[in-house]
Amino acid sequence: AVCSKMPAPFPSSKNYAYTYGSEAFEDLTENEARSEVPSVAVAELKGHDEGPIHIVRFTADGKYCVTGGNDRTVRLWNPTRIDPAHTSHFRETSSTFTSARQNDKQQQQPSNQSKKLPPALPIQKYAEGHVHPIHALTVNSSSTVLLSASDKTLLATDLVTAQTKQKWWGHYGRIDHVACLGGNNEGSVASAGEDIYASASYDATVRLWDARSRSKEPLMILEDAKDAVTCVSSGNSALGDAQIITSSVDGKVRVRLYIENASFDHAQNTLLICRI
Repeated sequence: AVCSKMPAPFPSSKNYAYTYGSEAFEDLTENEARSEVPSVAVAELKGHDEGPIHIVRFTADGKYCVTGGNDRTVRLWNPTRIDPAHTSHFRETSSTFTSARQNDKQQQQPSNQSKKLPPALPIQKYAEGHVHPIHALTVNSSSTVLLSASDKTLLATDLVTAQTKQKWWGHYGRIDHVACLGGNNEGSVASAGEDIYASASYDATVRLWDARSRSKEPLMILEDAKDAVTCVSSGNSALGDAQIITSSVDGKVRVRLYIENASFDHAQNTLLICRI
């Protein structure tokens, strides 16, 4: 199996990526899991037309992954299934999976494998709306929406039909990271924020977008960073407050609460808080 929390598959400077196999991690301690990081390549994500693959992301359930390439397309894959057109490799790949743990200690580099790797199963191609190489993408927690960036434009695409749902723009630099806020925080107060999208850009800003609205104006612009923002995510504080977490080339990680405004109703003796 492929564990979604492990660094597999990896982006590649070529127009394909590798998937790495190992056994299940559920019964391993943290230290044991670290020593069992997959390092034997068992399949290739091969199908992008030209240039390198810039980014690879797994779906929340870890069963599928998406890749963004220099060919201005996003591809959806099942990395644990082999393309039926190459069924002759099934036995070889199955053997590689079962012997991965023994081979890990003997193989130092995945590229050292002498056997040709079979291609993983391609499922869908997403090209509509992408006019620049893809450097940022993610899939929401329900695996229904593909969020991707084409230079300075953010796109939401139906994962099943491959039709563009919405577009947003406003950044002055290339978008380097995208996120569905709350989508990866199971059981958190931020889970309702799956329809709030975030884009982090080289223009040193993070912009929040409401997928439930037809407005093209951002909900909020975070302008604290002094240089390019490289990552944006959501999380919870020790008190359970929903947070937006960002990192920047300026060397700082910033944490902000999911609160847009608050007021106190003296008549009802109530604190009113507006969360994004």
